[in-house]
This record gives sequence, structure tokens and C-alpha cells, in this order.
Amino acid sequence: MAYLIDFDYTTEPLPGKFPFPGLGPFALLGESQMNYVGKMMFKWVYWNMMLKGLELRWKASSTWLARCASLSKGGVAMTNEELILERLESIESQLAPLAQSARSMAEFKDDLTFLAQPATQALVKELADVEASFQLEDLMELAKRMLRSVRNITWSLGQLENIIDFVTTLEPLLKTSVPQIVNYLDDLEQRGVLRIIGATLDFRSKVAEAYTPEDIDQIGDGLVALLNLAKKISDPQTAALLEHLAEVPASVDLTASKDVGPWGLFCACYNKEVKEGLGVLMELTKAMGKMKGE
Repeated sequence: MAYLIDFDYTTEPLPGKFPFPGLGPFALLGESQMNYVGKMMFKWVYWNMMLKGLELRWKASSTWLARCASLSKGGVAMTNEELILERLESIESQLAPLAQSARSMAEFKDDLTFLAQPATQALVKELADVEASFQLEDLMELAKRMLRSVRNITWSLGQLENIIDFVTTLEPLLKTSVPQIVNYLDDLEQRGVLRIIGATLDFRSKVAEAYTPEDIDQIGDGLVALLNLAKKISDPQTAALLEHLAEVPASVDLTASKDVGPWGLFCACYNKEVKEGLGVLMELTKAMGKMKGE
């Protein structure tokens, strides 16, 4: 804000508009922002023309200088030199933030210019890859579908939040259970269990290649029968009998055997061991006869 006073040594200061009566744009004997702008515009004229003694080619210019020089400070008249110094300090204090802002903006512009060129080149290069597949109509269609699917998008975001909450809740459990699972699998690997499982899978693939499903069913029936036989063999009496029969070949000395005729067989019947063997043979014969009846 500034005051503008129009006076000379013969006429007292008068209110009004300057330099065009009724139009202005400067106000006499009044404070306005336009007066301050006019004073700043007059700065160059004052320093480069009036102080150098150059002739001013418009009338009333000297009165304008007199108006600026007639400003007072604290009610005490100031000399031209004091007024100039005061105005210079005021101008410097007001222009300092503007100068700092201008320097900051210039630095920002330089940095932005330095980064904008490679960024623009990279953007153009990336967009060239999708130029053939992208049309403006596709973008409009995408916008329409997004607007029509706002509810679905909202629901999806809600489900995503639920998943995030679930993962957040599950994370502490995973931190404790995953190392245990890894250690357990490592133990199975060291004991060869995983290799056995892998070999079993290979065996199943080989069986699938060699046999049809009907053959597998038949083999399954046979395995069931063998398991039933194994169950019967596991009976204590049957196991004892088979164990004794297995010991018989080891107790026989074939090198001491001789040719025996009917008479020798008849005479051997008086031997206790032969009698016991014939008794066992008779019991086995009876049992085999029962099998025929069944």
C-alpha cells in the first residue's frame, strides 16, 4: 500500500485521480495497492533518468517525483536520501521472499527438466509396446464396466480385507508350525521314508503299465485269499506243525538210507519212531479225506 500526493509550491495537495481525472488509476491523498504498483514502476525512471539529470519528455513528471518525496515518517519530514534508503530497504525486504521463491522454483524446474526427458522417453517406449493393443474405446468400455460393477468391486475389496485379516491371524501359527513341519520332513528324508514313498509311486506306475484294471481286481482277490491262508497258518497248532515239518529234512541222513522191500517195511513197523510216524501220517490222511468231503 502507498499514498500518492500531488502538489507544487503554488498549489496545495488536492484529492482525486491521477494521471487521468476521474479515471486514475492512481488515487490522490489516499492509500491503495495501485499507488504502490505505480511507485515500483517509477523506480527505474527515478534511478536511470532523474538522478542522472536526463530530460523527462512528459509534463507533470516532476510533480509526481515531488509527491513521492513528500511522504513523511512519524510526522517528521524526511529528506530525499532518507526516503530513498527507506524505500530501498522496504523493497528489499518485500522482494527477498520473492527472490528466494524464484530461486527455488528455478532449481525445481531444472531438476524436473533433467528428470522429465528420460522419464518421457521411457514412457513413450513403454507405451509403444501396447499401442497396437490399446484403443480409446477400450478405455471407455473399461470405465463403463467399472461403474456398472461398483458393488462387485466393493464386495471384492471386503473379501480381500477378510483374507488379509485371516493371513494376519494365521501368521503367528505359521511361524511356529512351518519350522516343525520342515524338521519333520527332514527327519523322514534322513530315514529314507520319502525315498520309499517315491519308490512305491514308481512301483504303482509300473503295475499300472503292466496290468489292466481287471487284472488288478483278480490280483486283489488272490491277495485276500493269501491273507486268509496266512491267518490260518498263524494258528499256534498249525505253526507248530509247520515248524516240526521244517525240521524234518535237517534230521534225515539220506546217505544212510537202504533199499527196503515189503518184508523190510513189515519189520520196520516194530520200530517205535516208524510207528509214531505212521500215526502222524494217518492223522494227516484223515484230515485230507475231510477236505475232499468239503
